[in-house]
Amino acid sequence: MDFQNDKFLKVKEVAKILNLAPRTIYTYIEMGKLRALKGQSFCDSSKSFIRVKLSDLKEFIKNNKKL
Repeated sequence: MDFQNDKFLKVKEVAKILNLAPRTIYTYIEMGKLRALKGQSFCDSSKSFIRVKLSDLKEFIKNNKKL
């Protein structure tokens, strides 16, 4: 993974790009259809986040043209 040259998107941003509900994006991630980075906040370990690399989103769109 090349973290330096890729943008990371929030689930809400991905949902807006694909014109889908955020819950649908979470489902795709849970099913393994869309790759995502899951992590925890450095400041508050009780908070977690999910980000999708722009290149992974492009690959997902390429492989799922019927969306």
